[in-house]
Amino acid sequence: MQGYSFYAQVKKGIWRLMVWVQPKAKKNEVVGLYDQRLKIRVQAPPVDDKANSALCSFIAKELGLRKNQVSIESGQTTRQKNILIKADQEPAWHKLYNQ
Repeated sequence: MQGYSFYAQVKKGIWRLMVWVQPKAKKNEVVGLYDQRLKIRVQAPPVDDKANSALCSFIAKELGLRKNQVSIESGQTTRQKNILIKADQEPAWHKLYNQ
């Protein structure tokens, strides 16, 4: 997936995924790009860290990773979030966004 700006390798084994989150959606899904970030809808409300937890779980599931490999680097209280992914190999980004 060359040419997309919503992810970058930070260092060996660490990847940054830039997302725009829409909480309280009808279902968990990736809906495209927004402001050079991957737009993801999650069902969970933005209270008590529920939306953040749901986002990390969704990303881990879609990429075939364990939840502890996915964490929020920044943006805990905003819709714009940077997600850190720890993986030995580059994640299969096409599983999240295939266009």
